[in-house]
Amino acid sequence: MSLPLPRRTDVGLALLVILLIGVGLVMVFSASAVVAHVRFGDDYLFVRKQFIGLLIGLSLLAVTANLEFTFWRKHAATLLITSIVLLIATLVFSAGEINGAHRWINLGPLNFQTSELAKFAVSAYVAAWITTHWEKRKTIREALLPLLGVVGLVGVLMLAQPDLGTYTIIVMPVIAIMFVAGVSLRQVVVGFLALVLAGALVLIPAKDGENYRLNRIKTFVSGGNEQTKGRDYHVQQVELAIGSGGWFGRGIGKSGQKRLFLPEPHTDSVFAVAVEETGFVGGLFIIALLVAFIERCYRVALRVEDRFGMLLAVGIATWFGYQAFLNLAAMLGLAPLTGVPIPFLSYGGTALMINLAAFGVLLNISRYQRQDK
Repeated sequence: MSLPLPRRTDVGLALLVILLIGVGLVMVFSASAVVAHVRFGDDYLFVRKQFIGLLIGLSLLAVTANLEFTFWRKHAATLLITSIVLLIATLVFSAGEINGAHRWINLGPLNFQTSELAKFAVSAYVAAWITTHWEKRKTIREALLPLLGVVGLVGVLMLAQPDLGTYTIIVMPVIAIMFVAGVSLRQVVVGFLALVLAGALVLIPAKDGENYRLNRIKTFVSGGNEQTKGRDYHVQQVELAIGSGGWFGRGIGKSGQKRLFLPEPHTDSVFAVAVEETGFVGGLFIIALLVAFIERCYRVALRVEDRFGMLLAVGIATWFGYQAFLNLAAMLGLAPLTGVPIPFLSYGGTALMINLAAFGVLLNISRYQRQDK
């Protein structure tokens, strides 16, 4: 199927990302300055690294936005194999344990989190696989088993790190792509349960009886009690930060909880710091910005006639949307803490680079969407 002539890039979508990145840089600096000063004697350490990640990410975006999205269909298998090799390399050549996990490999001045590339690689491969089988008039049922096997292999490598939160972010776009592609609801549910049960293996307690992921779930279910005392410290600090923000906040830079009380204030907890400093109004603005962005991403998918482009756009939109939801739900006490950052807002050089590269692909897809009257 030949593509129509490309139209104008979705400017509204690009503006939303610019706003998210701008807010993110301000909040990363505000949330990280104290930690950076105390631990490294450099207030600007984390925001400087984030800015470097931004520059590299914008370079990648410039490439992917101008590269016809069908390129990813042709090279989806190569990209997936590369991602799997990097995941294996992480287990062998880890940059060291950080917060109980081995998720990074050292690339000179940068630590590269290989699971971030896997998010895009898996979505691209699943979209390409299903599109190919649809064009060959093969049943989706024939495609499912080997497809789930590939996703399961990626899952095993990620759970070995271990990284359950990112694994779920990979699973949800796969489920969304399968559903939109026409897989029956029963088959989607079966595939979902199979992948979730595989992920549940990391909840089995270790020999010493401790498992912090299981403890997080217990803390969430119990709401905090004597049995979970000490385990819910992070939750309590998040609640204090958000609760003390009031309507308009304490002011940018004036958070009290970021002063070594709130764990990871510039990564998974950046929203809590933002609400403490900008209040309910500021938190609502961030949520509205994210909702508008995700809605616009799905709108691109709905307007693209090319099947692969549509499925890939659904995968990317679901990735961004589900990851943002996981973080916000945890910060608002609606889900257990997962250690998952907010796309474009939280600190993380690798995440920002890959997010911008994937966003560039989405921008390219948007050039081929129908112009509704």
